[in-house]
Amino acid sequence: AVVSTQRYRGQRPRSGRTRRTFLAGLIVTCSKDTTFRVWDFRTSIHSVNVYQGHTAPVTCAVFTNHNDSIVSGSDDCTVKVWDIRNMRAPISTIQCDASVNKVSISEDSHHTIAIPFDNRHVRLYDLQGTYLARLPRRSQP
Repeated sequence: AVVSTQRYRGQRPRSGRTRRTFLAGLIVTCSKDTTFRVWDFRTSIHSVNVYQGHTAPVTCAVFTNHNDSIVSGSDDCTVKVWDIRNMRAPISTIQCDASVNKVSISEDSHHTIAIPFDNRHVRLYDLQGTYLARLPRRSQP
């Protein structure tokens, strides 16, 4: 099936490289207006839901591999995890010390969130927002 996408004002459709932005007829897009949207193409009547929770432009958003959560990152220096069945408030919020431009989710059962930063470090968290590790690790003497 081919999905045609149009450019919507303020929305940033992601390339096919981040495959979890399009999953099972749902597409998640980021917005400069501090929101992200979930587009539903599963029926002939297409719908869009707008979600708020960030205080600066949303720069990235992806589905987890079990389709039950969305992870969003923002220029407000936060990453938020949302339960797709109840999007009123995030499940967890990860406070970062810089803007977040990309997030990735591991494909294993641990659902590790990887957040890369400009200093070439990647911080790892679980879906509850618990800090797990930093890559590369500091060298041991």
